[in-house]
Amino acid sequence: MYIPQSFKIEDEVIIETFIKNNPFAILTSTHNGKIIATHLPISRLKDGKLYGHIAKANPQSQINPKEEVCLIFSCSISCKWL
Repeated sequence: MYIPQSFKIEDEVIIETFIKNNPFAILTSTHNGKIIATHLPISRLKDGKLYGHIAKANPQSQINPKEEVCLIFSCSISCKWL
C-alpha cells in the first residue's frame, strides 16, 4: 500500500495509542483467487504483534502464514492522533 511520506507514521506510541482507541479493523486477503475482507477486533501487544480473533468458519481463518494481508484501521472524523 502506498503511503505518502507526509502521512507515514512510524512513532510506536502513536501507533499503539491509535490501535488501542480504534481496535476494529478490516482484514483483507485473498482466498481461491478472490479478495475477501472481514471486520475484526484487533489488539497490539508490547511485542509489537497484532492479535485478533476470527471464526473457524470464516475462509480467512485458513490464511497461509506466508501470504501478505492488509489490516485497515479507521476512526471517526473527531479522531485524535495523540
